[in-house]
Amino acid sequence: MHGIRHLALIVGGLFIGLGLAEASLRVGYHDLPSLDALADDSLQWRPAEPGVGECGDRRLQRAALIRTNRIPNPDVTLWVAGDSVTHGSGVQTRNTWWARLADALDGVGTVGIYDLSVPGAGTCSIRLQVLEGLEQAPRPDLVLVGVFADDLLAHAVLSVRGRQVLLPSAAPRWLQGPVTHSYLVNLVWFTLDRRRVSALARGMSSNGEALFRRTVTDVEEWGRTQQVPIAWVLIAPAGLERCPAVSPPAHGCSWLREDQALMASILAEAGADVIDLRPPAAGPFEPLPYDLELVEQGRSDVALHMSAAGNAELAAALAPQVRERVTAARAAAQ
Repeated sequence: MHGIRHLALIVGGLFIGLGLAEASLRVGYHDLPSLDALADDSLQWRPAEPGVGECGDRRLQRAALIRTNRIPNPDVTLWVAGDSVTHGSGVQTRNTWWARLADALDGVGTVGIYDLSVPGAGTCSIRLQVLEGLEQAPRPDLVLVGVFADDLLAHAVLSVRGRQVLLPSAAPRWLQGPVTHSYLVNLVWFTLDRRRVSALARGMSSNGEALFRRTVTDVEEWGRTQQVPIAWVLIAPAGLERCPAVSPPAHGCSWLREDQALMASILAEAGADVIDLRPPAAGPFEPLPYDLELVEQGRSDVALHMSAAGNAELAAALAPQVRERVTAARAAAQ
């Protein structure tokens, strides 16, 4: 009897300890849920629809609750699609570049902007944001698709406050549920799974180029069918200009430059409308202080996201080109 009680105390203590560990992770380790595609209620995961080519065997993200500047009956409606950089992760919504863009577009009337972007989104998810956007937002006059330097990655991991978490699609099927709902399980599996380093070390995934080409083709075709102009906005990592002049091939600064150059080339081949905001055309935009801390601590090769000031700089650089495209779209519609 004494042995059973002793065992019960051990088991009870274990469950209490696990519960406390889970609670502490939720409170302290992941205290920015808006950056977490695993547990944020504003995001939803669903299987890809059949017939989308290489994207068909992936689980995709889209925003279940999109953000908007809530302008009633706007004269101009814009969509923005993309990942965490388009989303403005790390700053308040009112300080994101897309929210500031609405105020910067003087001369075109009132502007309503709908943010369809999802932090951590890969190429296939960005494709989904646009192709299914009419289910979530009014018909746009222009769609801005943010193209960031890491969109060719497989996105097996997502960074939350500089700490990486495993996305469900990167875990075995039997573990995807626990990995999605428990921070503790996610952390333990991410620590044990040696594949976690591959997304950081390999740069572009093996099928990243094919997926990006397919996304460009499908989004451009959607734009023609819907008679909605598409503008692809090339945005460099905020801290890319602070990278070493010569970086090793496996260094993030090297493959981020290479990947974005490849995406620019693919867009040019497709005859897409590109707004290039990479230096020296524009920027560099001020990095998010927390991202700079990660670089200083050796936990990241380059600061990815922009500060509030950096978002404002991007909006100012983007506004004249968006105004030009909105004016042209209006003229074509008359």
